[in-house]
Amino acid sequence: MTNREEWDKRYQWLSGRPDDFEGWQNLIEVVERLDGGLNKTSGDEDVSLFRFTYDKFLERFPLMHGFWIRYAGLEFRLGFTERAQEVYERAVGVVCRGSVELWTRYCTFKVLVTVGDQKPVRQLFERAAQSIGRHYLSHVFWDKYLEFEEREGDILKVYKLLNRIVNIPLHQYARFFERLQRLRPAIALENLVSGNRLQQFRAEYQLDREEQPQQLKKTEIQLKIEEEKDIRERVAAHHIQTYQKTQTEVMKRWRYESTIRRPFFHVAWLDEEEMQNWRNYIDFELVEGNRERICTVYERAIVASGLNEEFWLSYVRYLITNERFADAYTVFVRGCSVLPIGRIEFRHQFARFCEARGRIELALSVYRNILKDLPSSVETIISFSGVYCRVNSSLEGGLVVLEHGLNSGDVSLTDKPILLIHYVKTLAKLNRLQEANELLQEYAKIFADSYYFWREYLRFTMAHADYTTVQQVFEQVKGTQLTEHQKKDIAHIYMDYVLSQGPDRAVQEYFSVDHLVHKHISVAF
Repeated sequence: MTNREEWDKRYQWLSGRPDDFEGWQNLIEVVERLDGGLNKTSGDEDVSLFRFTYDKFLERFPLMHGFWIRYAGLEFRLGFTERAQEVYERAVGVVCRGSVELWTRYCTFKVLVTVGDQKPVRQLFERAAQSIGRHYLSHVFWDKYLEFEEREGDILKVYKLLNRIVNIPLHQYARFFERLQRLRPAIALENLVSGNRLQQFRAEYQLDREEQPQQLKKTEIQLKIEEEKDIRERVAAHHIQTYQKTQTEVMKRWRYESTIRRPFFHVAWLDEEEMQNWRNYIDFELVEGNRERICTVYERAIVASGLNEEFWLSYVRYLITNERFADAYTVFVRGCSVLPIGRIEFRHQFARFCEARGRIELALSVYRNILKDLPSSVETIISFSGVYCRVNSSLEGGLVVLEHGLNSGDVSLTDKPILLIHYVKTLAKLNRLQEANELLQEYAKIFADSYYFWREYLRFTMAHADYTTVQQVFEQVKGTQLTEHQKKDIAHIYMDYVLSQGPDRAVQEYFSVDHLVHKHISVAF
């Protein structure tokens, strides 16, 4: 069997199992072996198949940062530098703050291929710094950034970068501080700290000098030397304070970082111990209150937790609560591209968000997309109907959606009572009570053994009909094939109604039903 024939066979097999991660891995291994291994002499057909395979795989599993790196690397080795950059850009758009390795590889690639003006390289490093610079394990990235600036030969840029890094609680914070200490003597006084802090140190020096006993008169040069020495000592002390503060912040986070065993994406569910650790870590950062660190730990959690929607939901709620609506929208879009269609809670939340922001058509399209793949989702049908009822003031439009679900062969008979009850409640809002009651009577035969149907039928009748009609419905309940326990539950609802809404002497009806509920178990209800 040729590699192409093997590819065809494996891809056909995957068409019926699109979420089989191992199957996709095998397909990628096959495509990389085409023509004895992809290289610069590979034909256009093989290269196109390689791209198709990676695109399909990463469309299904977009948080697999290692495969994005592998994809970009292959494009580069095949001689397609621009395409390699496009792959990296797509990758960081999806993985964003979740992968230090991805951003570091991208920056390394950019350094390698950029000739002449290095401004684009520095801009990319800054983008990466904004995305993953506060990641606890981002020391590898900062090493690469420092290496770039050292190669460029601007010692001041290196110093300023180190000054920035030592304020971040990183796993290997101490060695960056040591580098800063070694470099500080080579930096001019006016560049050691910010202008405001330098002014503060000078003022402190002058104040201390005035408080000292009268000294021998010194030359202007001696005074300048003395002042610079004093200020440098103050800068050194300031750096020690920064080091101690950073050390404290590092130790605060170590209790969470040391428990992380799987920081990368995988389709397998993350065990509960690690999930709880991420919950605790997020709660800690929320209390600390640094917005960038909060987002960073959320981004790491959504990668590590795989296809679980818990942290995606928590993340968007945080962003919405803080009125960062554009960021929330971006996370919603990313989440929909990552989470399987079956994770409907996240998508429902996205639709509600769109509705709240006035983007009604987008909200409706979210529901339509779910129903295209999950036509049996009753919760989605009801939510879809609700948009019409609330926003478009079109109860009729909501009825159409519910009716379609009731008549659909995709929705199970067990779930249809839920749609029916929503349907008749909507009819009631339109004052079409007779039609609602006729429907309930009609479906009473179909849903004869549905506890939910009879319970809600009784409640609906209590809300919209007279006492006699409610009695009649309860009599129907007594004649159904529901279990004794289910009948007793419904009876208690009826008894409460009799006491609160019944006419004179209704208490006699109450005791009649009470006798049935509490009679000896051997007597049929």
